[in-house]
Amino acid sequence: RLARIGAILAIRRRIAGGGETILFAAARPPALTSCNARRITATPMPALLLPYPLIDPVLVQLGPLAIRWYALAYIAGLIAGWWLIRRIVADDRYWSGAVRPTAESVDDLLVYCALGAVIGGRLGNVLFYDPGYYLEHPLEIFMLWRGGMAYHGGMIGVFVGVLLFARRYRVPWLTVLDLACLVAPIGIFLGRIANFIKPELWGRPTD
Repeated sequence: RLARIGAILAIRRRIAGGGETILFAAARPPALTSCNARRITATPMPALLLPYPLIDPVLVQLGPLAIRWYALAYIAGLIAGWWLIRRIVADDRYWSGAVRPTAESVDDLLVYCALGAVIGGRLGNVLFYDPGYYLEHPLEIFMLWRGGMAYHGGMIGVFVGVLLFARRYRVPWLTVLDLACLVAPIGIFLGRIANFIKPELWGRPTD
């Protein structure tokens, strides 16, 4: 229906040097036709904008201890991934006798991946985005509660954790990596929601 509104009517003002600038643009009402007995003369509706919801990034504040949505997203993603991997490695129907981690060893895989995600994500943010600032303020590297985690740094950290786990438990690293990739969308999904609540990951100003 919007395509039927018609062409854009522009009011221009000439400026020095022979150029033009557009001062105002409005939708031209459609012409009279047998299907449109009268012109639409009402002012066009302004663009509909979705206001950004103001959600407090801190869920609960207990004195100096703040429980943040961002941290809960990490915890929920890791626990959900740990639970799903345990279910999969415990089911023989998926493996046909192939070598795989035991359900008990997956508990350690959770630790390896959690440390890899946090350490790698933080170092990725420090090294890839603002190394000069952190070189002048090295103590702020450890202030995780102020935010600043890089997805690609966390991915590298988890990959290193997978390799270390596979070496320790003598299982194929590609098998462990397959398991990690299987549950990664859970963490990425929850992490993006946390980005929205924080808020962060702004796009560039519109033009």
